[in-house]
Amino acid sequence: RGLTVGLLLCVLAVAFETQAVLTAMPAAAADLGDLHLYAWAFTAVMIPQLVAIAYAGRLCDTVGPARPALAGLAVFAIGVVICALAPSMLVLLAGRFVQGLGGGGINLSLMVVTGQAFPPEERARVMTWYSACWMLPSFLGPAVAAWLTEQLSWHAVFWAVLPFVVLGAAFVT
Repeated sequence: RGLTVGLLLCVLAVAFETQAVLTAMPAAAADLGDLHLYAWAFTAVMIPQLVAIAYAGRLCDTVGPARPALAGLAVFAIGVVICALAPSMLVLLAGRFVQGLGGGGINLSLMVVTGQAFPPEERARVMTWYSACWMLPSFLGPAVAAWLTEQLSWHAVFWAVLPFVVLGAAFVT
């Protein structure tokens, strides 16, 4: 059960960050300036994520999924902190790039963990819970991000992701 909870918290962290940032980015761009870089805040995540997925796949094949998953969580968390502290749009983009590297490693590694840790008859249930972990932030993420942005700042949206990462890593290890 602990492994399942940890895996779900990790997926929830990546999913919430993905959905919430969509809502918080206009406030971040208004605060940081450099509006011409706005679209890169989303592209900066996707490109390294694709590279990280391929690299994490190779790592999972050679060293198993545990180390790539934990490394992905650490890199993702570092990216979140960089974004939360970003004083400029360029620093925010760098943080988003780092998040993409970590997120790609997390996504692939957790699928391998699922394939190895759960018997075939339970995998479908776990994958269904993963889908729920993406649906919940899709419905609640924008409202939570809007509230955090209005009440605190866009920085708080990034900080709100870290507890999920830390708890997920604690349960997975």
